[in-house]
Amino acid sequence: MVDGKPSLTSRTWSQDACVDAATRMIVIDELPFSAIERPGFRHFCEVAVPRFEVPYTWTSCQNINYMVITAHFIDYGWKMHKRVLKFCVIPNHHGNTIGKIVENALIEWTIDRVLTISVDNAAANGVAIEYVRKKMLTWDRKPICGCKFMHVRCLAHIVNLIVRSGLHIMERSVASIRNAIRYVRSSQARTDAFKVCMEQTKVECKKICILDIPTRWNSTYLMLGTILELRKAFDRMAEDEDVKVFYQVTVNVSASLHPTSQLAFHDIVAIKVEIDDLFYKPIDGESTETDKLLFQMANKMRKKYSKYFDQLDDINKLFLVAVVLDPRYKLRYFEFNCDNMLGLDRSEIKRRSDDVKELLVNLCDLYAASMGVQGSQKSRSGESTTMVI
Repeated sequence: MVDGKPSLTSRTWSQDACVDAATRMIVIDELPFSAIERPGFRHFCEVAVPRFEVPYTWTSCQNINYMVITAHFIDYGWKMHKRVLKFCVIPNHHGNTIGKIVENALIEWTIDRVLTISVDNAAANGVAIEYVRKKMLTWDRKPICGCKFMHVRCLAHIVNLIVRSGLHIMERSVASIRNAIRYVRSSQARTDAFKVCMEQTKVECKKICILDIPTRWNSTYLMLGTILELRKAFDRMAEDEDVKVFYQVTVNVSASLHPTSQLAFHDIVAIKVEIDDLFYKPIDGESTETDKLLFQMANKMRKKYSKYFDQLDDINKLFLVAVVLDPRYKLRYFEFNCDNMLGLDRSEIKRRSDDVKELLVNLCDLYAASMGVQGSQKSRSGESTTMVI
């Protein structure tokens, strides 16, 4: 526009200018950083601005450490909300430093009731949670359950670590595929040539070559899935469907606008079953190289899984309560998984079941007391009220 009127003129193209424009779009429209990672936006850029290399992640080119604190809560209408409490620079990744920032954010927002804090599995975050726990125990308002169940490990991060430990065996193969995609996407001429090849080989896939984010295994899964459709030579690898379980789990636990805790226990057990199926599959003289490779992957993944979920006690009990509260599952589903998936004996299952039920009743009493109504655990005469779980 020149003086308010449309005018045709030449402009110099710049990658930096495109990145700046994308950044402005995110800020002005209040979009998440991941908006530019979505397939629709990337397809639009490939058509409108083919030379624009869309950034995959937002990072600081000054090597500055940033931290974001997000709160999830349910209002009185039982609607789930997500709010960013703080986005700030941090001087280091020490546990006490992170803990102090979390504490200050809670104080600034006058939040004195925290059920859980979910963090990834870095050692510093464990120290940070312990720092916050000690501070909350000194607050005037008594913390929920004495902060006993406050620390929740990020299940999405654990799944990523488990799968990446298995993919490490195929690192060179995946890197070769990644480089091939980079070659095709490096110029519009090569992209057009690749499309011609697809027409000549009668490939019906309508997807485009997507490049993964190496630190996010689920994006690698999508990249390989697309390549499988584009390259017939990979059809043997397509016969293995087990990885879909891990992808679906990652999708489940990565949601931020609806509850996911009721799915956590099911997903953790599902991962164990899939890994065990690969690990205990007989390997003999008739086994293919793919079978042997999958066994090696399963062995590495099994070790990584055991690091976080070796025993049922390693799972935060609030996940078990969430299963019981879900009307689709209830207590019987928990007992079913303990029996059929985890192989626990009857006495152990009963003990575990009673522990979950007792915790659930205690939480109900705690909630009832906060609402100023009579508790649901036991009356003064010692009789329990009826609770269908």
